[in-house]
Amino acid sequence: MAYIEYVLVDSGPESTLQKLEAALDFTSQDLASNRAGRLSVRQAMRLLRAGLLEPGALVFGGLVVSIAIRITWVWFVGGHSIGAAILETLGNVFLLDFVGAATPRWVRSVILVPIGYAIRTVRGQAIRELIDLLRAGVRTVQGRLTRETADKQVRLRWSRQLDTYAVYYFALDGRQYQVNRAAYDDLSPGVEYRLYYAPISRRVLSVEPLPKESAQAAVAALA
Repeated sequence: MAYIEYVLVDSGPESTLQKLEAALDFTSQDLASNRAGRLSVRQAMRLLRAGLLEPGALVFGGLVVSIAIRITWVWFVGGHSIGAAILETLGNVFLLDFVGAATPRWVRSVILVPIGYAIRTVRGQAIRELIDLLRAGVRTVQGRLTRETADKQVRLRWSRQLDTYAVYYFALDGRQYQVNRAAYDDLSPGVEYRLYYAPISRRVLSVEPLPKESAQAAVAALA
């Protein structure tokens, strides 16, 4: 087999699809569901984890820390036993007043810091992914995808320093779809693709190369 024929066969639609499946973590079953215009079970669970479970766990953790601070205050200042402090605080939580109306303002501020920080940390992307899960729809674009990158800056936690990192995209008709570096590297230029994505969050669900000319015709064109 000639070298150019080997390259064309090795980089054909099947080989490219396998690379994209590995890079974007989707399966042939996921792709079949996306072709039918719906999420697969795996993809729905991924959106559930990203849109609800992870943010929910973060907010719950912040709430637990805030409640623990409130319990410590009641136990230390009020002279209650630790059991009584827990019962009083949990009673206030049940009444939607876990900071306590009689608690000094500065203490209430300290109590609210963990839960406030947790809520602030929840990304808008998580809310969009939750909406995508509820809608359960899939959109598609088709054409010759291109690769684009952009530098983004994020402020490091507990620091004023900014960290710069690269973000990778597939682009088509002026729209960008964020992907990871592996998928970015596996995209072959000049090839027609069909990309499936969640409409609100724009999370890429799967990508497939479309059938192209036969290897013999491509060799003849390049000869």
